[in-house]
Amino acid sequence: MNQKDMEEECLDFEIRNREVTECLMNDISQFPHFVMSGQMWSIRKTFNPLFDLAVFITAPTEICVERYRLRALKRWGNRVLLGGGIPEYPY
Repeated sequence: MNQKDMEEECLDFEIRNREVTECLMNDISQFPHFVMSGQMWSIRKTFNPLFDLAVFITAPTEICVERYRLRALKRWGNRVLLGGGIPEYPY
């Protein structure tokens, strides 16, 4: 995958995040109260002001990493594996 393709995928992800946020806002705006669950890091700024209560649930790092790895494999396939075509970034 070249740089242009990666940039297009990132743009697609940003567009999808906006669409998801708009759909969620449309859905919850119909009710005086709502319950939302799941990982919301990428859309948190929109929803944080709407929360009266938040419950933080954690899991061991090993489980979180394995779940992330499985989600990435499902979404991106073998490209996420070492040498699979997605460049590594030195963070």
